[in-house]
Amino acid sequence: VSGEAKQIFNEGRLLEMQGNSFAAERIYARLTKISPRFIYGWSNLGNTQVILGKLDSADEAYTNSINLCVSDPDTGGKLLGAKPCDDLYILYLNRGSLRLNNGQYAAALSDLELADQYRG
Repeated sequence: VSGEAKQIFNEGRLLEMQGNSFAAERIYARLTKISPRFIYGWSNLGNTQVILGKLDSADEAYTNSINLCVSDPDTGGKLLGAKPCDDLYILYLNRGSLRLNNGQYAAALSDLELADQYRG
């Protein structure tokens, strides 16, 4: 993953901390185009989309991050020198909470059970 991607990710995080979810969403969307296999680009995009009420888009973003984490857990946090994707339970928890809020009870229950399983 390029240094540019790392810079973009950090810019998105800073915008989130400043409460600028609109700008952070644009940054994370750009990041997912530049580094489409970066799990945390997708999960942070989903987080900002939840804040903005874009729940269907957030579900897609969380699903992309889950699929990447499951298919190649070693790619997880390499961008920032973090551990491999060991946050699968959080990804399932986020998507499960979103689905529960959206009235998708069966899908939410499945995600929340998986979150519990991976949390250990």
